[in-house]
Amino acid sequence: MAPARMRVGDVAAIDGDRENAYNQFLDDYLHAGDAERTAMVHEQPPASGDPILDARIAALVELLSHTYSLEVPDWVYQPSYYLAEPVWALPGVCGRDENARRYFEGTTCDEFKKRNLMLGDNLLGRC
Repeated sequence: MAPARMRVGDVAAIDGDRENAYNQFLDDYLHAGDAERTAMVHEQPPASGDPILDARIAALVELLSHTYSLEVPDWVYQPSYYLAEPVWALPGVCGRDENARRYFEGTTCDEFKKRNLMLGDNLLGRC
């Protein structure tokens, strides 16, 4: 019997290393079939208490749904999944370097950019 795959709600609800859970969810999603992928993201996750993580989760689900031509769950478009201020990859660098900000803004895909998550073009990259 195959181990249960993480659902998107597991990432927000985990009491521990959320970054690891986020990456594990992505790995599980990438190795699932379309029906299982849909089930993994269908239910709206609980609020994590971290608005940046919540926005990242919604952006990831929207991007994955578009990438695999699956229906995007309605919950990803709720206002609580959008940030008022930009969040930059490498904030120490982007905070002082206009070229770095332009690079990350220019290479971030729309699903993340519209949520003010300027994280670059390696959003689905895994080792």
